[in-house]
Amino acid sequence: MGQRARFAAFGVMLFCIYLALPGCQNPHSQLNTEAPAEADKPMYAQGFTIQQEGQFNRLNILNPWNKTQCMFSCLMVPESTDTTSMHLKGNVLFTPVKSLICLSSTQWKGLSMLGGIDNIKGISEASFVRDETIQSRLKQGLITEVAANNAFKTELIVNIHPDAILYSPDPAGIPSVLLQTGGLLLPWPDYFEQHPLGRAEWIKVCGVLLQKEQAADSLFNQIRNAYLEVKQLAAGAKLKPGIFADKQFSGQWYIPGGKSYMARMFADAHSHYIWEDNGATASFPLDIETIVARAGEADFWRIAHAAPENYSYAELAAEHEIYSQFKAFKQKQVIFCNTTTTAYFEKGPFEPHLQLADLVACMHPELLHGHNFTYYTLLK
Repeated sequence: MGQRARFAAFGVMLFCIYLALPGCQNPHSQLNTEAPAEADKPMYAQGFTIQQEGQFNRLNILNPWNKTQCMFSCLMVPESTDTTSMHLKGNVLFTPVKSLICLSSTQWKGLSMLGGIDNIKGISEASFVRDETIQSRLKQGLITEVAANNAFKTELIVNIHPDAILYSPDPAGIPSVLLQTGGLLLPWPDYFEQHPLGRAEWIKVCGVLLQKEQAADSLFNQIRNAYLEVKQLAAGAKLKPGIFADKQFSGQWYIPGGKSYMARMFADAHSHYIWEDNGATASFPLDIETIVARAGEADFWRIAHAAPENYSYAELAAEHEIYSQFKAFKQKQVIFCNTTTTAYFEKGPFEPHLQLADLVACMHPELLHGHNFTYYTLLK
């Protein structure tokens, strides 16, 4: 199982899996079944809204399988507020939220980017963490690994007594061990976002949790401006090369859908994604013969996976005899991201501008002379 799959495996589905029933079936909250008004939605993200409700903010997480429905709703109340005369209903979190368990790397990374490292009390899959600060705090016992190898450490979760458990929803259902902890379960479906800036915009949810909304808005605007600047630069390129993505894994080759996160980044890098006419928002499997027939003459090939530090064309060719038949392989135009050494799954979603710049520098080197690569580079 890959890194991203492991990180996501622990955050398993919230309470609107039973969509045939009226309303959300969350025993911890009183939820709306209709999503907030369009005007409340962020600029790019489609999975959450933050709306003003009286003197407080309300965080709404939308059902990633049906965005007309609300999966989770919570009132965010500053801890300095005198609530003795208030009648607060449903989920309430007092901000800044002091104790959080994060079951995905993008959750704790976003919090740490806003100075919320002390608020992170538990994470999953510590062996995959590349962030030095998180590693140090794990060794000091300031952060606890509460899940690993597809198993939760229930007693550790209960002992932390978190204010909220952040997890990634999945159609499989909620693990009973998470329900048994009695903690407030806050779904985090950031990986459903189809726009690179949509994933980055989840930094605003971190801002609400930490009561650092202005800092989060400022950081996102910096990311957005940098991304759009690179996109505009790429649009001036004379050529629009063809590109395809990924490779066979465990007998399956999953291709990013034509409306997916990756397809959007390819388009913004001024390239022709071979499957851009496909309407899928997620990856889908194809047999390798079909891929060769359609992508065999593509100019570039993008691959992102964990590999040894000096991974090369020789190692790639040894993985499957057919790989060396691609034009992109023959012409040494494989764009590679080592997800281990780059901490791609931790930082990448919050740095789409750097990812985009790397892709542009690989495919349109004349536009970015002397570029310092962060995530992607041409395979040696």
